[in-house]
Amino acid sequence: MINMVFKYLVCTLAVGVTGHAAVACTIFIACDKHTVLVGNNEDFTPGTPTFLWVRPPQAEKAGYVFWGFEEKYPEGGMNDAGLFFDAAALPEKIAIKKDPEKPDFDGYLVETVLSTCRTVPEAVALVQQYNLTWQEKAQIMIADKSGDYAIIHANYVIRKTDPLFALTNYALMGEQPANFSCWRRETVYQLLDHQQPTVARMKEALSQTTQKSSDNATLYSQICDLKQGVIHLFQQHDFSQHVTLRLADYLTQGKKDLRIASLFPTRIADTLHAYLQTHTIAETITHYHTLKQENGAAFDFAEDELDRLAYRLIDEGRSADALILLQLNLENFPDADRAKASLANGYLLNGNAERADSLYREAATINPNNNYVGLFGQTSGQVNFQIKGMPGAKKIALVGSFTDNGMPEELLTREGDTWSYRKTLPAGRYTYKFLVDDTYWMEDPGNRVHTKVQDWYDSTLIVR
Repeated sequence: MINMVFKYLVCTLAVGVTGHAAVACTIFIACDKHTVLVGNNEDFTPGTPTFLWVRPPQAEKAGYVFWGFEEKYPEGGMNDAGLFFDAAALPEKIAIKKDPEKPDFDGYLVETVLSTCRTVPEAVALVQQYNLTWQEKAQIMIADKSGDYAIIHANYVIRKTDPLFALTNYALMGEQPANFSCWRRETVYQLLDHQQPTVARMKEALSQTTQKSSDNATLYSQICDLKQGVIHLFQQHDFSQHVTLRLADYLTQGKKDLRIASLFPTRIADTLHAYLQTHTIAETITHYHTLKQENGAAFDFAEDELDRLAYRLIDEGRSADALILLQLNLENFPDADRAKASLANGYLLNGNAERADSLYREAATINPNNNYVGLFGQTSGQVNFQIKGMPGAKKIALVGSFTDNGMPEELLTREGDTWSYRKTLPAGRYTYKFLVDDTYWMEDPGNRVHTKVQDWYDSTLIVR
């Protein structure tokens, strides 16, 4: 991809509170006098294991669960008093202004707050006793079952002003460019402002702000009901299924360390990918049928599973094996336009354009707006780029190996819930990305064909 993309991509990267590279997280609270709900998308490197750690009450300490990637550096948690804690990384460090009269906090803050505090005022009073030396590059949201909340950085505390608040990855009291806008934060406000807080509305806000890029994706999402002590948990930006955890029930079961993935049906894509490391594709297909027949309830056999695995194999240079998986997926879901279009992609990548075009036409009869049909299914050189959702974005620009190295001027237009842009290109293979509100780079979320460029990925386009 062009150097401009690299320059801006580096500028938008943030380092998470664990010290790993991260790009985005979205945390928000919505409440009224009856309901207090907090939503969270945790975005990080795809494939990173994620955990829930359960810690029952001891003596005068509260019971709690906390979550994240490493137990030593948890991202957040919730206790049995209805106190919630979660952190969002900042793109740049903010130099800490130490108070010489205060000691430095020794260690990490999450468990101390959750085990000893029951309300936001108690948590604020606790953290204000210390210099938060670990927190020069993160803000945390603390909320309780009364609907109170606070945003805490080492240098400042912001208290509740409205029943709805969204926190993303920029300093609330830092300097921002004059045109700065966070589309994820704006999306939350558009969907939830002046609305009764419900789990369904919170799920929609999480779905609309989820991330799907190859180097940054939503690994887990939660809706925490602070009054009821319930956590609705989702994984890997899939909002079609979730598990409901009643905190009191888990705390009575003693200390536990849980993989979040273990709470859901096993993803058949992950199982087959591991099997493929030591078996042929034919043996893997046989293994798939055996698992489906003998132990189908234990696995997730959704349409997306083989689709996701096939594109993973394409990334690994195994496009012939991927084609076989895509053929199997269409056999399982013969009326799905995505299964048809993905198989068309498989044929196109394997050099069979004629068979690909036939499948693109079939997909178009089911769904004329299928994203792959617009990208790869045209033989006239006219390409239709489109993105669904993102209501909080002010503008989305197209940038690719076919555009100038200066700032992009090719803006998508919005009609309803769809952003689109038509462009005629000469035959060839290209890479591209979208730039949202001049600040946020993203791959095409509807295109799983992509190309690794140095340390990041761009979406791939084939024009005929």
